[in-house]
Amino acid sequence: VNPGFCEANHVYLRYCSSDGWSGDRMEKSEVGFSFRGARIVEELITTLTTNTTYGPLDPLEAKVLFTGCSAGGRGAMFNMDRVKSRLPNAYGLFDSGWWLTIDPMMRSSSSSSSSQISLVRQAQLGFDLFNASLDESCLASQISSEGWKCFFAPITLPFVETPSLSQVFQYDKFQLFEDTGGLRPPYDGEAAAYAEQFRSSMLQSFAAVADLSQSHKSDDFVVTATGQISIYSPACYDHCSIESSRFALTRPTAPGAEGNASSPTLSELVTQWFFNVRKFLFALYSDALTQTLPRSSIRYHHPSEAANTAKQWTLRYGLSMRAMVSTVLVHADSART
Repeated sequence: VNPGFCEANHVYLRYCSSDGWSGDRMEKSEVGFSFRGARIVEELITTLTTNTTYGPLDPLEAKVLFTGCSAGGRGAMFNMDRVKSRLPNAYGLFDSGWWLTIDPMMRSSSSSSSSQISLVRQAQLGFDLFNASLDESCLASQISSEGWKCFFAPITLPFVETPSLSQVFQYDKFQLFEDTGGLRPPYDGEAAAYAEQFRSSMLQSFAAVADLSQSHKSDDFVVTATGQISIYSPACYDHCSIESSRFALTRPTAPGAEGNASSPTLSELVTQWFFNVRKFLFALYSDALTQTLPRSSIRYHHPSEAANTAKQWTLRYGLSMRAMVSTVLVHADSART
């Protein structure tokens, strides 16, 4: 099921700091809590490289895939280069951490939640509350009052020097829930229109980190190779899969078919990217250009359908590849900020 990483050591870091792994605030804040997420990550690396119970890990020899999902995905992104400075063979896998600076849906219904706070506003409040320790290069590019922008992947990821792969669902379930004021599928009317606007903004945001003009494009996928940044973006309503069986078991399938053995699971895709990138990238381009890869769909549901619908929906994805190898997985837990 998971041949690439079945013999790797897996370190799971439970999320307890409520700051997207970004906080560096020792003293209690006005809400009565300290926020130490960035320091917790630093201490984890220290523990792994010094504690004899765990080896210790040789920082120069260890091959590390540093991953996270949701808040963990954003936290892995924020801390990636700092981890890389201590573990030179570390690389990043960021799942569902791609926040957008899109305005929330303004609902005409009187049922709209009066307590709705946009992700932009949450980032603005959290930046000071957490004393956020984000990517240093990104922070240096912003004026002091706008450091909060580095909470957003399209702004901060171009400054991350470590090679990484991001999984980005075009209908991200968490963000759509937040931005629609707590609505869940099935969407119709203004919510359905907003979901399509959201997806369009998600696709446009990739242009901030990759040269899409050099990509191969079709109705189903985009292939792009830009710098150190890789993106896999299913056109699905979901949020996080690397912590579930979907990581290894969900395979894109042709419409009306039970399965398509030539279409990768995310586990297979990550393994190919991680261990043998050039061969995989060549094969992907060949399939795309010769039309041997059929129009793909996947058993996730579209936001116009109820959440328990098991129909097939179109899968569109963008990929860019960079090589890396691994013997150690370090995974940051996920939860809401």
